[in-house]
Amino acid sequence: MNINMQPSTFNFNKEILFGEFGALIFANIAAPITASLTQNTTLISASAVLATLCGGASFWLATRIYHRKKENDFEVRKIRNDVNYFTPAAIIFGLLVYDPAIYLISNYLLNSKYTVEISVISGQIIAFSFFLLCMNIYRLFLLKYKLKHL
Repeated sequence: MNINMQPSTFNFNKEILFGEFGALIFANIAAPITASLTQNTTLISASAVLATLCGGASFWLATRIYHRKKENDFEVRKIRNDVNYFTPAAIIFGLLVYDPAIYLISNYLLNSKYTVEISVISGQIIAFSFFLLCMNIYRLFLLKYKLKHL
């Protein structure tokens, strides 16, 4: 079976993946620091969620700018347009799918006596899978109905 993927689709998913890598780094710094200050699993899980937002956004944007520059297609206007289309969907899917999944899974695992690191990473892997699926469905919707490439 031969699967052909457009370079823009590959880059789109790479950007989201690098965003998740940033989220993973930030969350796995914030959660252990929070755990060293409190044993409150709610605060530990919440710190992981907030850190994923900061890490994910910064790494996604850096990767998007890199791809635009590599393709000699970098203009602030185009980046702003990309952010305008990407951000609302990322926020909606983040709030409805990603963040609740990280919180609920990490909190469940923490209360089941798993380590902070295992709890946060497990929550992120599962949440990211759902988020990536939602973002790709959104991208297909934009391609089909708005003729917009992300």
